[in-house]
Amino acid sequence: GTDVRPYASTTQNSVVVTGLTLEAGATYYFAVKATNNAGLTSAAGISDGIRVDPAFQPDITVVPWAPQGSGEFSGLALLAPAAMSVVLKAVDAKGALILGAGIRNPVTINLSAGQQVARLVSELFGIQVFDGWIQAEASGAGLGIYSATGGWDLTRLDGNVARKLSSDFLLFHVGATAILVNPSTRDANVTITTMGAAASQSLVIPAGNRSTLALSGTARIRSSEALAAIEQSLLSREFEANAALPVSDAQAVLVFPHA
Repeated sequence: GTDVRPYASTTQNSVVVTGLTLEAGATYYFAVKATNNAGLTSAAGISDGIRVDPAFQPDITVVPWAPQGSGEFSGLALLAPAAMSVVLKAVDAKGALILGAGIRNPVTINLSAGQQVARLVSELFGIQVFDGWIQAEASGAGLGIYSATGGWDLTRLDGNVARKLSSDFLLFHVGATAILVNPSTRDANVTITTMGAAASQSLVIPAGNRSTLALSGTARIRSSEALAAIEQSLLSREFEANAALPVSDAQAVLVFPHA
């Protein structure tokens, strides 16, 4: 075969390669060598082949908030309805991959049909301090993701199911903080309309960025790009996380069996 790119030296656990011109249908391999402090170099380790398919589009789900630190933890549970591979990326608020010594990012998890995997953020990525968002790119449709965040003393704990991206949704809780993630490669022009208010608020979320805003009331969020969103409240002894509800989920008829 022909080398597409020569070896690149790094002291990190991963290297990001850009600017490649790859042939559709061709299979490519990555090679890795390790060199110790004495200058001794190992034999090359060769990856499984990766075939280029320009038509492939991963099924993307975003967890907007998954903090990890000395006072709190976050974890993810993944459930696959069919066999698939899932690439997880830990991203900071400005859209950059989290990198550093001992960090594994991105992480690939292979799931069989019906398999569930649950891990802390620190276990998945080797990250001890994190305040960003996580993007999951699944090779098939239907991946379920549940995220949970709480205090290490377990006095505070809540979680929610990660919903699909939406460009028109509702947030309900007064005083909560809305966390909005724009995973698109384009800027998102966002309009926030508070129910009962005379005026709307506008903001721009740059491509690949996360923004937050305080909710003064129930709000409808409309965006030029599909967003991931949750609302979170941190009280003295409580933590609440609530997923945004797409307007398309609204029902004309509701039944309250125990009204």
